[in-house]
Amino acid sequence: MMPGGAMMWMVAAMAMQADSAAPPLPPARAEDDRSEPGSPTTNPGTWVTNSDYPARAMREEREGTTGFRLSYDASGLPQKCDIVSSSGHADLDAATCELTMSRARFQPGKDRAGNPVGGTYTNRIRWGIPAGPPTGYGKYGDIESFPRAPAPRMALRNIDMAGRYPKAALDAGAEGDVGFRLDIDAAGAVQACTVTQGSGNAALDAATCAVLKEKGQFDPALDIDGKPVAGRVNHYFVWRLPPAGADAAPAASRPELRPAPFPAESGSMLLEYVIDATGAVTDCTARVDGFMAKGMRGVEMRDGCGPIRQMAPFLPPLDAAQKPVSRRYRMSMETKVEDVPSADVPK
Repeated sequence: MMPGGAMMWMVAAMAMQADSAAPPLPPARAEDDRSEPGSPTTNPGTWVTNSDYPARAMREEREGTTGFRLSYDASGLPQKCDIVSSSGHADLDAATCELTMSRARFQPGKDRAGNPVGGTYTNRIRWGIPAGPPTGYGKYGDIESFPRAPAPRMALRNIDMAGRYPKAALDAGAEGDVGFRLDIDAAGAVQACTVTQGSGNAALDAATCAVLKEKGQFDPALDIDGKPVAGRVNHYFVWRLPPAGADAAPAASRPELRPAPFPAESGSMLLEYVIDATGAVTDCTARVDGFMAKGMRGVEMRDGCGPIRQMAPFLPPLDAAQKPVSRRYRMSMETKVEDVPSADVPK
């Protein structure tokens, strides 16, 4: 029996032979025709990522593919977004247009005379639930030490867990999240570890506290005077099976490299609003881009005007004579990440 793929290939080859007449050549381009098609100037694969997943859709585990068409002007900026095929979910379709309108940029095409002209661009976004969190240390919002709780140092967050995965759990294909409580002394050392929420696998639960007692490194809690004191934290540890073929050599045999302490890409945020003489918010703008626009942080920052409007009215601003006036407030932050020319890199 001929395999299906070979059969399809043969059918296609026979169809090509049957259509032996050569296709007509396209009309010759006039010498004075300077027209060119437009094209994206940024990678379309970066316009929408899984870190932009609408929070409610992710909680409800909704997926789909959204087909969209962007219309851009002669400067290359998107002016309109149309959904040409829906994912079946209004929030995923809306996020597709919002994000592509914000991030897409184009090199405009040219007309016959060589003048810049706008155009359209069509593509699809596949919305798929991202994989679970990676193996490693995580933090709850719950703390039991004030004003500053013990804080895990970077070395603890960067432990290579592939070689520390318990063999029993590895053989059983077990994964899980382990909640724990740590008592940490004034020097930042772990004095006690208690599992508060088991993973369902005893080996993972036991290994969690074993790793933390061996490798736990913390900046100690501070009291109200800024002096180190003993403290307590409630955190969790994520265990995910190493990829097939992952190096299982002991972690001590490999250097534990720290990631860069700052974002790997540029980003900025702006929140600007006006409070009038009655204390009402009369205008508000929130903008984010780059790494600040990604994930749940991006969702919250894009909605920066919501909390401002909800908290209104405010006490009205006052001038030097203590009379109510309107006043504009502007908060912004920018992180720029740039390559350094090789000639400028210190030897």
